[in-house]
Parts: sequence; C-alpha cells; structure tokens
Amino acid sequence: MKQLVRFWTLCLLALICIQPGRSHAADTDGIPANGLNGPCTVVLRNGQFYQGRPIALRDGQLIFIQSQAGGQAEYTFAPEEVERIDFPGNAQKAEAIRLVTTDNPQEALPILRMLLEQRGPYMAFVSESERSFFILLVQAEMECGDPYAALGLARLLAETTQDPAVTKQLEAIILEGYYRLGLISDTRQLAEEWIARHPRYGRSALGWYILARLDYDAGNYETAFQTALEPVTFSSQYPMAFLAHAYAVAILSAVALDDMTEARALAVEMQARELDWPMSGGFETGAEQFRTLLAPSNTPADSAPAPQDGFDAEAE
Repeated sequence: MKQLVRFWTLCLLALICIQPGRSHAADTDGIPANGLNGPCTVVLRNGQFYQGRPIALRDGQLIFIQSQAGGQAEYTFAPEEVERIDFPGNAQKAEAIRLVTTDNPQEALPILRMLLEQRGPYMAFVSESERSFFILLVQAEMECGDPYAALGLARLLAETTQDPAVTKQLEAIILEGYYRLGLISDTRQLAEEWIARHPRYGRSALGWYILARLDYDAGNYETAFQTALEPVTFSSQYPMAFLAHAYAVAILSAVALDDMTEARALAVEMQARELDWPMSGGFETGAEQFRTLLAPSNTPADSAPAPQDGFDAEAE
C-alpha cells in the first residue's frame, strides 16, 4: 500500500494540473464547485470512520483533520489502516457521466478535471470503482482536450487497476492513443507486446489492427493485408472487438494491391457477419468504396473502380 501511495503521489503531480492557471470552476455552469469542498469520510479497516478532510500526505501517511468544538483535531493514518476515502461530489460525477454519454465530452471535461484535482493526491486511498471512473477523463481528454495527459493518466490507471475489464479498456485507449499521436515506433512496440499477450482467437483484434494500420500507412500493403487477416482467420461466431477494423484494413490493403476479387470477397464476408464499416479513426472515406464493392454488378473484377486511398488523414 505504501508503494501505491508513493506511485500515485509522484505520477499525479504532473496530471492534476493539466492546464496550469486555468479556473475549472468557471467552466462548470450549473455545477456548484463548492460542493466539492464539503466534508470527506475516511473509513478505516477496523470499521471506524472520521468526517473531515485530508490535508496532506506526509512520508506516505494520510494527514486528516476533523473539526471539533473550539478547534480541530489532526489525525495521522498509515496506508494499511485506511480502507478508503469517500469524497463529496456525487452531483458533479453524475453530470459528467450524463455529458459523456450524450456525446458532450467538451462540456464534461472541466468537471472531470475538477474532480481529479479534488481526488488526485489521494487516489491511492479511493475505491477501485472510483479510480475506474476517471476513464471518462481519459476519453474526454483524448477526444477534445490534451491527448498526452490522457495517455499519462491512462497508463497510471492501467498500472493500478485490479479490474480485468478496465484493464482491457485502458489497453485499447493507450494503444489507439499512441497511434493517433503519431508515435510510430512506440505504437509498433506496444502493438507487438499486445499480440504476444493475447491469443489469436481471443476477444479482441486490437493489436493486429494497429500493426496492420501502421504497415498500411507506410505503404507496406502486402504486410498490412497479411497482418489484418490474422484475427479475421482465427475469429469465430463470438464477438471480437476491433474485428471490423481489421477487416477494413485488409479490404483497403487488397484494393491498394489491385486485388479487387479479394477485396470484394472480404467485403461480402464482412457484411454477412453483420460487421459495420468503421466510421471513425480515418476510415470514413473508405465507406463509399466498401459500398461499391458490395454493389450488385456484372462488371468483371478487372474493370472494377480504380483503387483510392481508404483513409482520411485529417480524421486521425
């Protein structure tokens, strides 16, 4: 527990002030920032609890003050004594969730940042579900804020979470984030490490998709095609995340290789498996070509439409 406290403390120094000097409270219309300043509850492993507020971490120990008649009392708790800290801010959390789930991450961002500033220094003491909540901040930062800060927080959460589902979600965010930021060598290394940890017949095609995408971007269409086919070949009737993305890279690679017969066969197979063409991450411009490949036609494959670049560079 002491190592966890030190780890979070050091890492969050660079994250809790994502945009120094900015007043987040001013950006949260209708969300009372002062609701975050109410009393906290520290719950100990022996069942005792105290209401007050944490003020510092000193040598890895939690310093907590409680108002009492005529003054205040200061308590020091070792990490192993603390079960969790419950912070105020449920209304802010609910509003942030509402905004993110209704596709308003830009409006959710200042609220999420405000919540991280409140909880950040004491993140080692909050519950697993409370830490997992900040995946919303990672997603919002990645989409419309600071993607580098998003990656830093995502890696921090991934290092400390105990929830396998959360780990998988963070892996996807981190790998896609590195790709979107153009960190090619790091992205390739992470994708190869991901592939080494996951079976071909597993529940995600993420690593193969990213690796194939890198080769496609570099003009290595044959390599991209073969890599993208790995999860396609080993997939089953069970859902596989990013399988549609792997199909899309394989189809576009076949088109770039002027193998329209293979591209058409993969498009038909993709449709038969009820997989939709991805409409984000730069795939948007390939949608028209996908529809063309599926269009009933007596046109021989040799006279099919000329290949086009299937990715929208501006959308990445």
